[in-house]
Amino acid sequence: MLRITLVKMGYNVIEAREGKEAMKLFKQESPDVVLTDILMPKQDGLETIHALRQRDPDAKIIAMSAGGVYTTDLLKMGRQMGANRVLRKPFPHDELAAMLTELLGKP
Repeated sequence: MLRITLVKMGYNVIEAREGKEAMKLFKQESPDVVLTDILMPKQDGLETIHALRQRDPDAKIIAMSAGGVYTTDLLKMGRQMGANRVLRKPFPHDELAAMLTELLGKP
């Protein structure tokens, strides 16, 4: 669903199923923004954020989570690990659009 929304907003989307795959794609594609879920198999979003920051300290990262009762803590940890912005799922698409506009510096 998120992919469809982003494409409708005019963005090119590259998808990964988990963090290790995302890191491989990040190295190959150098995306303008990375959206990562915090709860993922193999390599979670917190590990992925940390790895992204080590690879590219200027990477633009949005972390998102719907981790139940732990969502607030997970999002706080995402910020501490280096996410530029965080989103609690579900979120309004206009909130994501505003974050992308701000991070990319586009009107």
